[in-house]
Amino acid sequence: MADTVEPLVLDLLEWIGREPRPYSEVIEVWRTSCPRLPVWEEANSRGFVERQHQAGSEALVQVSAAGRAFLRSHRAAREPLPRLAGRVLLRRFRRADLPAFQAYRSDAAVGRYQGWSMQTEPQALAFIEEMSTAPLFPSGLWVQLALADRQTDSLIGDIGICLAADGRSAELGITLSPRFQGRGYATEVLREAIALLLEHSSADRIVCITDARNEASVRLLERAGMRRVATADAVFKGEPCTEHTYAVRRYEGG
Repeated sequence: MADTVEPLVLDLLEWIGREPRPYSEVIEVWRTSCPRLPVWEEANSRGFVERQHQAGSEALVQVSAAGRAFLRSHRAAREPLPRLAGRVLLRRFRRADLPAFQAYRSDAAVGRYQGWSMQTEPQALAFIEEMSTAPLFPSGLWVQLALADRQTDSLIGDIGICLAADGRSAELGITLSPRFQGRGYATEVLREAIALLLEHSSADRIVCITDARNEASVRLLERAGMRRVATADAVFKGEPCTEHTYAVRRYEGG
């Protein structure tokens, strides 16, 4: 029976993991769909779920720390890329991406508010090759994923992901070729990247930091459902500026 129940326990945790569920809904769904298999009982006995009691309202069921570890151990066995994000494909970099990569990353306007610097062709190729096989979510390190046009698979940008050293939060940063800016592509990418992190990493909080002068970035973050949580003075590329921090938490991100 263990071989039968195990994948169903995984399904249960995936379902609850999107957002806390009322206890009655969990019991109704899982005892109705699997009346002869102790899926709920198994998850509960192994400490994969926990109840959150709130005065005056029904208890909510959420995935526990042990449950999240169980999910991560099973997700680690499969690469979650490539991943579709509307009109864009999130995938690993390839050597063939070099010309397009250099084209938009050599554009001063594209790099104005970005933390990266322009690279020589050998440097860029070395970077692409490194990112093509880099671990997906290493703690405390940035990993860059390619953004490709869904129909042609040609490179149109990239997205940086950095899981914090403690694994509890992650930061995102998007770079897009000028040809694809202002057309909703970045919104599709950001929403899917948030979902990717919440599904396949330990992060419970996703943040993006933007220069307050970058109004297009501010609009993007707000369209994607992120909330401004902090504003601070900073120095960026030797220039004083104001930076906004936007964030979304696990159950806000779905």
